[in-house]
Amino acid sequence: SAVKQFNDSEVWPDPSQPGDPPRPKIVKVMQVWNTKEVHEAYEKYKSTLANPKETRRFHGTTMDTACEFGMNPNQPPCNSDKCAVCNICRSSFRVDLAGQGPNRNTPVGKSLGPEGRYGRGLYFSRHSRKSHDYNGDTARDINGKSLRVMFLCKVVEGEQHVTDKLKLQGPDLDQIVRVRGQGGTADSVVANGGDRNGPL
Repeated sequence: SAVKQFNDSEVWPDPSQPGDPPRPKIVKVMQVWNTKEVHEAYEKYKSTLANPKETRRFHGTTMDTACEFGMNPNQPPCNSDKCAVCNICRSSFRVDLAGQGPNRNTPVGKSLGPEGRYGRGLYFSRHSRKSHDYNGDTARDINGKSLRVMFLCKVVEGEQHVTDKLKLQGPDLDQIVRVRGQGGTADSVVANGGDRNGPL
């Protein structure tokens, strides 16, 4: 289940990190029904691979400041072009919008530049904690509870490149996995095309 994958993918809190916050508790799981066009594009890409590896990976992103979709049961997906959560729900992922969220204005984001750590693309991780680091902009206080939104997506993994570098601008790889314990805390899957992944 989505809850089990979230809980099993990472140790929260990390005993090696004093003051590390506890693991968040999942209070709701919602399913995104992709459009026929999105589903067909995904299946078409998967069929082009000799040995496609389909996995489920987490993705943290941003929301419009006025949006409470996923947390407020009375709000449908909003129509703001600044709301990544609702845009993904309506039309799936878009590589041309990658790296446009508030994270680009953080010290790390500014140091990496518009191409990100491993090139322009859509970033996913098998570690819920890694994606949780990128969804802080979705935090809302609803009825006395601090809530966030995170995606669990189907991803078709392609060519793999393993590195311990903090930044890499190499060939157009479908997937890059960062080595754990060598300057990084989690792996990263970088999809260079929006038809290679879709929210569950």
